[in-house]
Amino acid sequence: MLDLGCNNGFMLIYAAYLFGCQTVGVDHNEYTINIGKKCAEYLEVSKLVSLQSKTIQDFVHSKEERDFTKVISFATHHTNDGGYRVEISDHLKLVHQLLKKSGLFFFETHMTHSSEENQSFIIEECGGLFKVIRNIYFQDTNRRFFLLKKI
Repeated sequence: MLDLGCNNGFMLIYAAYLFGCQTVGVDHNEYTINIGKKCAEYLEVSKLVSLQSKTIQDFVHSKEERDFTKVISFATHHTNDGGYRVEISDHLKLVHQLLKKSGLFFFETHMTHSSEENQSFIIEECGGLFKVIRNIYFQDTNRRFFLLKKI
């Protein structure tokens, strides 16, 4: 499992702790990554959790592992701090490269990308790359969540 923009990696640490799965988290904030590493050590899952302080672009261009079965990207394709700002279509293509065939992509939009119009655009951009399994709108937070399966 890969989490792009994982912050402190707590979701990955929890998955490793509960299920014993191998996880990789990437975030450009070294401070939050170090917090996650300390938590993984405390829970004795450090061998299952790789938290890396680097940009998503640097991770993608490195010789790191590919072919993940699951990728998480929660509101990371256009970060407020400017650490990663790409078009949704480019982000979808990037994740498509990282996933194994039939891999799952857990994708949350930003508030500014949650409208009905943007929903249609995202679904169109998924054509040929992903099949939309779930599309849920959370009105209280103005976020949209997609569960996508790589085609």
